[in-house]
Amino acid sequence: MNILPVAAFRRSLARIAAAVALAYACTATAGQPLLTFVPLTPTTFVLPVDGEGSVQYVVTNQSVVTRTFAMTPIPGVDIDTSGGHCADPFVLASHQSCTLALHLVGSAMSGDIDGGPVACIDGNPLQCWQPSAADQLHVTLVDDIVFADGFEIAPSA
Repeated sequence: MNILPVAAFRRSLARIAAAVALAYACTATAGQPLLTFVPLTPTTFVLPVDGEGSVQYVVTNQSVVTRTFAMTPIPGVDIDTSGGHCADPFVLASHQSCTLALHLVGSAMSGDIDGGPVACIDGNPLQCWQPSAADQLHVTLVDDIVFADGFEIAPSA
């Protein structure tokens, strides 16, 4: 009969416990985003080429550890870090939030925006999150805006 020494048994038991804990931790968060976005302003609108706009989200780190998030660049969209908004990049402790304030500049945009913002852990493109489809940016860039009463806003020549 082959009997394991007590020390070897404890090491084996510790390895099994660690594997079970790791598996539980991985499945407990599977499918749940580590970063959530809740819009504070409309995220779908029309923006004149020579106009500017802003969008704000409350972003929350849903993980149990402090994380550093960096936004993937979008032409014509900058992070406004003034007034206590999220920094660039922004660091959030477990379940901490900040207001992600985006400044949109029509003349710097390369066209319509249909998606994003996207924030990645330490800039890693394999660990990124964005708002739900309904809450993503949907910005239509136009040369001018004509209102129902015939009033027109056109870019200055």
